[in-house]
This record gives sequence, structure tokens and C-alpha cells, in this order.
Amino acid sequence: MRFIFTLALTGLSLFMAAQTCTINNASADFCTTCSSGTNPALVNGVFTGTLRINTTYTISASCLATVTFANNVAIDIDKRNDLYFAADPYVQEGTTTTVTGHHVHGGLINAFGTNFTYSGPNTYDDLAAIMSPPAGSGGVGGVGGGGSSQLPVTLLSWDAIPTPAGIALSWSTASETDNDYYTVEHSIDGLTFSKLAIVPGSTNTSSVQDYTYHHLSPTAGFNYYRLCQHDIDGTINRFGVISAVAASTESRQTLSPNPAHPGQEIVVRGLDVQERSPVTLHHIDGRIIGSYPTAPDQSTRIQLPASVANGVYVIRHGRSSQLLVVR
Repeated sequence: MRFIFTLALTGLSLFMAAQTCTINNASADFCTTCSSGTNPALVNGVFTGTLRINTTYTISASCLATVTFANNVAIDIDKRNDLYFAADPYVQEGTTTTVTGHHVHGGLINAFGTNFTYSGPNTYDDLAAIMSPPAGSGGVGGVGGGGSSQLPVTLLSWDAIPTPAGIALSWSTASETDNDYYTVEHSIDGLTFSKLAIVPGSTNTSSVQDYTYHHLSPTAGFNYYRLCQHDIDGTINRFGVISAVAASTESRQTLSPNPAHPGQEIVVRGLDVQERSPVTLHHIDGRIIGSYPTAPDQSTRIQLPASVANGVYVIRHGRSSQLLVVR
């Protein structure tokens, strides 16, 4: 009976691995489309299986806040379509992710505040590596899909915001049990992390606690941060990876005008002629606003949306990035 039951489970696993969500329409809702059908890839907020993209598409931040990518995940980009994650996707620790495309030049995938392009024949190895967090890593991505309430610390928020003096890191907790301290870890590639700071915890509390740390010397471009919580008994719990961009002081890239006004046209000059990716405009937390092609004269023009709010934004091209002030 045990042998038969094992075979049944194996057959079920193979069946579940065939789950596929296909996006053919740019206006389709990811959470609705992928949870529909007789064998949906998205069940109870957990996505397992293949995501096939047949059009340039953006997965909304509101949907991503409710989704966890887990187990075996495959992302397949057809032709030269682009895929944008409007917020960092949460990927459960121990997940194996593959990312493939089907065009000689490939499409663009924007995730974790970074533009990913082909890293090999039909593959996006850099993104696949980030979205394959090993067991014990705490996973990668936003808090929304992380289900962190079962941990000794209930994490409410975990943010990284660029400032003129570096990158301001902050996090809040709803409750803490036997919490000794936190370590903040830093990475320049989202894969290899080193300890950046130690912040004392609040031991035992049921009230909201706020914590901050200012990284004064981030690397120009995108920086990745991981928060680790240390129990009194030595147990370590790792939360998801977040990213923020620090403007380059050596980039030849210039923006004009800067500051700018909502609805105004921005000219970006001094772009790297070897870089094939488009210029992208981001919110300060990495969410993409728009993508713009480069001109032969190494420049591009960006028409700011009239509805864009006053604040600080990021203009990115390849590994170069600049801060844009809108007021």
C-alpha cells in the first residue's frame, strides 16, 4: 500500500509540473489568468509550473504582493517580447527557476530593479540564479508573498530608499519573540552577500518596532540587501532580498533638464553605444514606469507622464543609472 501511495504521489508531482500559464494579451490580469482552468499554475497564491509570455507584459505590483513562486518555475519568453515585474517577485527558498527565450536577440526582462537580457543561447542565467534561492536563504523578493508571520519576528516592511548620502534601509516588525539581533547583508549581484551591519533586536515585544540603517558607501548602480534575524538560541531566519539603485558619479550619462516637471520631455545623452538594452524609467523602489529605445546618436528622449508625482526617479541604461528629480 505504501508503494502504491508513493507511486500516486510521484504521478501527481509529474502532473503538477505540467502546469502552464500562458499570457497572450498585454491587458490580462496575471492573478486571474494563472489561477483559471482545470490545472492552474497559481493555486492559493503559490505559482508552480511554467509562465509563458507571448506578448510584452507587466505583472502588476498588487498581484505580485499576493503571489509566491515556489518549487519548480519556468519562465518562457516568446520572440522579442518583454516582461516587467512591477514589484520584486517573492521566490520561496529551495525553488529552482529556469528562464528561456526564443529569439536571437531576445527580449528584456525587468525584475529586482534590473534589466536582464540574454546571458547565453536562449537563456537568462543571471535572473534564473537570483530566482533560485537555496534552502535556508529565506527566499528572495518582496515581503508580500513571503508568509513571514510564522517566524519569531513578524515583519511588516523591509525597504531600501536611495538618498543623496547613500541608501537608507528600514524595517518594521509587529511582534518579536526571543529576538537577539539583526544583521544587514549587502550584495552587488543579488547572489553573494557579505555582512554590512548588526542592529540589536527588541527581544520580546508585541508592539510595532521600527529599525533603520544608512548604507553610506553603496556601489554605483543596483545594490541588493538581505535582512537576517538571529534568535537568542542562535537560530537564523533570513528575509527576502530587496534592491535599490545608487547613482553613478563616473557615468558619462547626462539628463536634461534635471530637475524636470510632470509631462516634460527629458533628453538622456552619453549612452553606452555597446549597450543594446533600452533606457528605462523607474520609481525609486525599482518599479518600472516606461521603456524607451536609444537613438543612433547615443541619446534618447523620454516624455514624462503628466500624472507623474513629484519626487525622485531613476533613469537606467545597462549598468549606468542617474537620479531624476521631478517637481
